[in-house]
Amino acid sequence: MKSAILVGLLMSASLLPNVYAASTDATFINATAEMETITITYRSPFDYALHQYTVELLNQFRMEIDSSISYQARRSSQAMYEAFSAAHIAENDFSEMALLAKANNTAPK
Repeated sequence: MKSAILVGLLMSASLLPNVYAASTDATFINATAEMETITITYRSPFDYALHQYTVELLNQFRMEIDSSISYQARRSSQAMYEAFSAAHIAENDFSEMALLAKANNTAPK
């Protein structure tokens, strides 16, 4: 029992300098950190208007490209569907078979 208490005291004593050093390092870093600076560049009204126009033009162009991509994807999907449907119907002419079944009254009920 005495040895467990002694080991606990020695371990806590050995950790104490590390905790103290960590706290002093943090205060030292905070004290020596440089202040953040912000650089402001003043522009003429024409430069600002040109910048705004350019940003708006690029945003409009980006939106047009997005809508164009969606439209083209929709069109190509529709074209693939129509091509597949046409090929499938030409391969298996179900409409003619349905007419023959009606005429002969051999359709399953």
